[in-house]
Amino acid sequence: MYRKPFIILGIVFGLIGAAFLIAGICVYAFIPAGQWMNEFRFGTDAAVSSFVFLLIGAIFFVMGLIFFLVVAAVKRRQESLRSQGIRIDAAVDQVANVYWGQYNYGYRMPCTITLRWENQRDGKTYIYRSEPLSFNPENYMKDHHITTLPVYIDRENPKRYYVDVSQLTQNIVAT
Repeated sequence: MYRKPFIILGIVFGLIGAAFLIAGICVYAFIPAGQWMNEFRFGTDAAVSSFVFLLIGAIFFVMGLIFFLVVAAVKRRQESLRSQGIRIDAAVDQVANVYWGQYNYGYRMPCTITLRWENQRDGKTYIYRSEPLSFNPENYMKDHHITTLPVYIDRENPKRYYVDVSQLTQNIVAT
């Protein structure tokens, strides 16, 4: 749910970077033959323009790539926890609106689900939060009597987790 803005930003920054890189290459193509390599001086307008376009293009392209890498790393971490982590059923504590962000131009407030799990081995209580959801699942959970959700935790560190909300999102139809 929260990955969509990162993907959009990655596409936008990547396209802006690609446009500047192409512009830098085109400006470089108009520099007279041999002048770039033999007499590299920032005195020529074409050399300065080409260098600036290539630099800006590289910066934007790398920023777009970073957004994609963040999304890929989060997805890889979730898949790792699903395949190698321990699955527990944590009790739903509350569903709360997230006031620091809005989706759909302010029409919907994202919600997170807070879960509580007591580890019987060490006697500690752990609090887990889901990723922001673009809908309020409270009514759906009441109608289907959902009181627990699966949480995948790391074997070594139970503070590293992934809350699986797929049973809530599989029947949701976007309006």
